[in-house]
Amino acid sequence: MTIIDRTKKAFINQNVKFFLTLLSGSVIAQGVVFLITPILSRVYTDEMFGTLTLFSSITLTLSTVVALRYELSILLPKREKDAVSLLILCFIIITIISLVTLFIILMYHEFFNGLFDNGGLGRFIFLLPLGIFLHGMFNTLTYWLNRQKKFKSISFVRINKSLSMSSVQLINGFSAFQYLGLIPGLIAGQLMSFLHTIISASKSIKRNVHHISINRIFFMAKRYQKIPKYNTLLTFTNTLSNELPNILIPKYFGLAIGGQFGLAIRLIKTPIGLIGEAVSQIFFNKASETYNNEPTRFHELVKQTYIKLFLLALTGFPILFISTYFFEYILGSEWTETGIYSRLLIPWLFLMFLNSPISSLIVILGKQRSLVIYDLLLLLLRLTALVLGYHYFYNIIYVLVLYSMVGMVFNSFLIFYFIKLSKQADH
Repeated sequence: MTIIDRTKKAFINQNVKFFLTLLSGSVIAQGVVFLITPILSRVYTDEMFGTLTLFSSITLTLSTVVALRYELSILLPKREKDAVSLLILCFIIITIISLVTLFIILMYHEFFNGLFDNGGLGRFIFLLPLGIFLHGMFNTLTYWLNRQKKFKSISFVRINKSLSMSSVQLINGFSAFQYLGLIPGLIAGQLMSFLHTIISASKSIKRNVHHISINRIFFMAKRYQKIPKYNTLLTFTNTLSNELPNILIPKYFGLAIGGQFGLAIRLIKTPIGLIGEAVSQIFFNKASETYNNEPTRFHELVKQTYIKLFLLALTGFPILFISTYFFEYILGSEWTETGIYSRLLIPWLFLMFLNSPISSLIVILGKQRSLVIYDLLLLLLRLTALVLGYHYFYNIIYVLVLYSMVGMVFNSFLIFYFIKLSKQADH
């Protein structure tokens, strides 16, 4: 075996090790959530789950763009002093936007209380800026830890987050404060994950802190200005279109059905996200290196990643589909609708599972503008499916079928588009 062959084999083994480290952390973290869910579903009502779903969706939609997507650029520079400047830039943006959000809620709290009253968010409306801040900081620091190849730390953070969230929700469910529902546990999990990530990243940040300057921060912000310019709108519209059912279903059909649907999404997306998120972190890292150093291998990397994801999906999704028939027995007799809703969404989630880890190539190739129209159209058609499904059928089943069909069509197109882009990168 030549030196080149040994080096290549070691590199492959290293990436497998990184993948397994992230995957094991995600499995344990989500395993905690899975184990605690049958207890929580018997302690809390479906209306309380509906409130949690609505709060989580609003927080997620806003927090994914709270750093204006500059966190994506942390992995891209070759020099550490450039990367740490981007990290501090993200911290500044997140803090400013979170404070502005708090100010807006304080100024117009009566309007927001009325807007979300149907979702039972009145008492939690002031926690939205905190949730946005914590999630945004955690997400940004995760990219920094990824750059430092601190995959074990990322895994521990995820486990800590699940344990903290589940523990508070469980204790609260059997206390006199049960009426507060599940949101305090969510905030507790976000807080612990933020503290854990900042501690894990502190040493590497301190090592590069002498490189930080206002001029360099502004320079890096300008250098990667295409990311917020195109990717912020792209991510916001994509996240909003994914979260639309969680926001509109409680409004149209009530908190009980919103809770049933929210738990269905949570249960089926969790195992999908276990592998998808781990692959996404590794792919982004590997794809960035390949594009910078070996661009002729970029298309092959994308193709092989798709093939591996497809084989994993062929194995896992039939098992996932069958498992939905047992939700009623696992969660309790009052959760019969959860399994039905889950089965309607699985075809769309199958295709989404293939695309989600690969989508970061848009950032690597600087093609954010090309997907803005795609995501705006997707958002419009998903909104149309939900609104028309409600007004013409007034049936949650028809609404979910229409929503799932729109997702299937658009994700099918995305597969061919990503493969085409990867071929162009070879040149």
